[in-house]
Amino acid sequence: MRESLDFFDVAFSYDSQAAPLLAGLTVQLGLGWTGLVGANGAGKTTLLRLAVGALAPGRGRIDRPEPAIYCPQRTDEPPEGLGEWLASTEPLACRLRGRLGLGCDWLERWATLSHGERKRAQIGLALSRRPV
Repeated sequence: MRESLDFFDVAFSYDSQAAPLLAGLTVQLGLGWTGLVGANGAGKTTLLRLAVGALAPGRGRIDRPEPAIYCPQRTDEPPEGLGEWLASTEPLACRLRGRLGLGCDWLERWATLSHGERKRAQIGLALSRRPV
């Protein structure tokens, strides 16, 4: 198993941009918690999507541990697999739901849940997939 997330000379740009968003990025991040801070539009979401393989770099290489899970900021739609996870009797699912205070009916109530409640459901489901 990989012990780090490694970016090697990574470059990335969107077709709509004149200049690359990332150029020559080389960084090694150890497993565990890492914070990512920056102004709006600085590329935080793009970097995270590159990290999990949802985007491909224009140049360079990214070596990532598996599974790598991206938990989007937006909570408009319930995450895929939420209903099955909320109904699961698997011990980890039960533990996470209990610690996060999630209800079994949250998929049906998604439209009435607060952003914070929706985010807890997203995070719980992501953690149940045992990301590294």
